Amino acid sequence: MTKPRVTQKDIAKAAGVTQTTVSYALHGGGKISDKTRDEILTIAKQLGYHDDPMLRSLAVYRNKKQTEQNEAVFHGTIAWLIDVGQHKNWVKSDLYESYHSGAQKAAKRLGYTLEPLSLDDPNLSLKRAHQILNHRGIQGALFAVPPDVDKLDQSQIYQIDWKDIPIVALGSWPYDAKFHMVCSNQFDSLCLCIDQTISRGYKRIAFVIEESVNQRVNGRFLGAYQTRKEILNPKGVKILDPLLVDWNTWEEQLKAWIIKNQPDVIIGLLFETGTRFKKVVGELKLKVPKDIAIVSMDAWREIEGCFAGVDENLESIGYQSVRLLDSLIRHDERGAPEHPIRQMVQPSWLDGKSIKKRV
Repeated sequence: MTKPRVTQKDIAKAAGVTQTTVSYALHGGGKISDKTRDEILTIAKQLGYHDDPMLRSLAVYRNKKQTEQNEAVFHGTIAWLIDVGQHKNWVKSDLYESYHSGAQKAAKRLGYTLEPLSLDDPNLSLKRAHQILNHRGIQGALFAVPPDVDKLDQSQIYQIDWKDIPIVALGSWPYDAKFHMVCSNQFDSLCLCIDQTISRGYKRIAFVIEESVNQRVNGRFLGAYQTRKEILNPKGVKILDPLLVDWNTWEEQLKAWIIKNQPDVIIGLLFETGTRFKKVVGELKLKVPKDIAIVSMDAWREIEGCFAGVDENLESIGYQSVRLLDSLIRHDERGAPEHPIRQMVQPSWLDGKSIKKRV
């Protein structure tokens, strides 16, 4: 005879609490103490409780239908943690706006609200921010990476005990970051650029990246370029050695390097350097894309509205970050995990005036 399935009602009866409290303990949410949560989880384990995937799917379906009818079930508030420096009007920052737009769509669909909390306030320490999150009953937190990621003292972040808050980080964090993360697939982004240039008939492919940027992304772009250089050897195509430049002197470095290596296409990170990049090429009497093509690793920023290259699909990163956080909240997975998840969003190609099809 099949043993009856243990329900949340059974757990509530054994624990002497309401079924709602049991649901909060099992799936996150609500203002219940760690002691109560631990007691309920212990009783659930003793009784042999297992989450029913069919019932969970039904709950997700009902919430989706209510959301489509603008009646989303409110599940709680998610903190949107930012460190924007001088970008006080952060909603107009292209990076934050894209992340936030996607996160907002997912939050609305899943029944959450996003509450921004800026970490660059000199009167607000990370420890104090953590206390505020607990005081407000925040269900989970999203760490949105700042435009200048080096400003955020990540070692200080790890010194804080985040055990009571589910956390997901967005964007490029160090490889040993202790949180779950949703980011772009930077390795595939570089591979996509190389493949697109080869398909258009370019024969001498170059890659330029600033040294500090290379360190910030843990060498993922450079690793992809070197891998393609080693294993991809199409007939008549030369993948040149990469050029790592210093921010203060890169214009002269690039000019000398172009003269020496004669590339017909350059792949690079061009944000805030697009004008200077074109200036160097112009000083060499080269026209884009007639004499040399330019491919941007962050063409989604639409620098001067003319560069072809990669769209990192930042809105999708924001959307998926909320979905991942929702899963952590529902499964009551809090704080820094033992084995962090790295969820990557694939890039897309954006056409632009800086590259053309060669005969």
